[in-house]
Amino acid sequence: MKSLKNLREAIIRAHNRGKGQREIADFLGISPGTVNKAIKRFEETGSYEDRPGRGPKKTARSQENVQRALEMLQQDRSTKTNSTRKLAKKLGVGKDSARRILRMDLKRKRTSSAETSGHPTVPISIPSTTACGVFSKRKRARNPIRTLNL
Repeated sequence: MKSLKNLREAIIRAHNRGKGQREIADFLGISPGTVNKAIKRFEETGSYEDRPGRGPKKTARSQENVQRALEMLQQDRSTKTNSTRKLAKKLGVGKDSARRILRMDLKRKRTSSAETSGHPTVPISIPSTTACGVFSKRKRARNPIRTLNL
């Protein structure tokens, strides 16, 4: 893909040499509308650079929101009030942005509810063999009764 900045520069150079908009568009393999916009922008601003303020704004993960999230987590450490969903609602950002604040900015790792509640966890194991035979690895999760080898 062509760089937009380099493309605009090529459009302006060709326009300054007297080439027509359709001729420039055909040569560069772009639409005439793109050529027209680039020429208009150059005539208005005198430059083919991007306008200031272009690009995504980093508002959700701002320092202010990171600091507010840290304060909220320090005030109440119980897991039910510190869910990502509730944090997002309090900050006024999306759940994914709140998750990024927790993981990237505050370096918090996800904990399961069993780890934080103090209740012991009991691992559940699925038997690999029976008196009748061996479960098939591929079909074990589907229906172990039908996969017995007799």
